[in-house]
Amino acid sequence: HTTPKSVLKTSICQFYLAQTYKDFLNTEKRIQPFDEAVKELQEHHIVPIGRLDTPYKQMADARKDKRNIFNSPVNFAYITKETNRKIQNLPYEVYGKYCAQEILFKLNLEPECETLEAEQVKDLLKKRLDGTKAEVKNRIEKML
Repeated sequence: HTTPKSVLKTSICQFYLAQTYKDFLNTEKRIQPFDEAVKELQEHHIVPIGRLDTPYKQMADARKDKRNIFNSPVNFAYITKETNRKIQNLPYEVYGKYCAQEILFKLNLEPECETLEAEQVKDLLKKRLDGTKAEVKNRIEKML
């Protein structure tokens, strides 16, 4: 059977949106569900699927590949259109240095991480998944 990755991706993004957090690069901008600006949010590949020098066709093909580790539902977060334009395909280890630590912590992301190889990306996403699962479990247990 196949996993509905787009539903999982949206669910993970929505889970973090419900907790609210500051935008990756604009710490004055809070990302929250009941703000008019929520319509402008974009699903951003945390670790980009390509680099700045990756040919567009190659990136477009990779975005369609559901088995590509970079298309994992855990590799997405909502950010503003303006921030997405600034980050583009910058490597996580580059733009992550400009993000406030509290934002990365809030999104279960490693503050310092090399993402040059697929194995390193897999490790980052595994840690994020583990953190996300723990937070979901904690949230549900508080409701019981």
